[in-house]
Amino acid sequence: SSGMYAGKPVATMRRFGGGIAIYIGTFTTTEFYDELLNRLLRMGVMEEVFPGQAGVEAARRSGDGKELLFLLNHGEEVSELCLGTRVFRDLVSGERLSGSLRIAGLDFKVVTPS
Repeated sequence: SSGMYAGKPVATMRRFGGGIAIYIGTFTTTEFYDELLNRLLRMGVMEEVFPGQAGVEAARRSGDGKELLFLLNHGEEVSELCLGTRVFRDLVSGERLSGSLRIAGLDFKVVTPS
């Protein structure tokens, strides 16, 4: 709260084209990021891929009629994702996935809707 950046925002957001850019210029708390993500969800800027799955990062990439999901388990324990009625194909193993998906600790999956 002192120095040349006193009174300046620590986070800024700008819409550009069909997207949005957010700059966060500070180290902050998990609660800050939780609130930021919840706000972006309420704004409709983003959507949850697998709701409520702590420790698993899910990133969706899509274009040209294709969709990829990158699922990273940051925890050391196995994490199990409920797929609901969705069916996916594991792009590394070729396995068809339905019902649930297990990701080993500190591991990842790259999947596509099947």
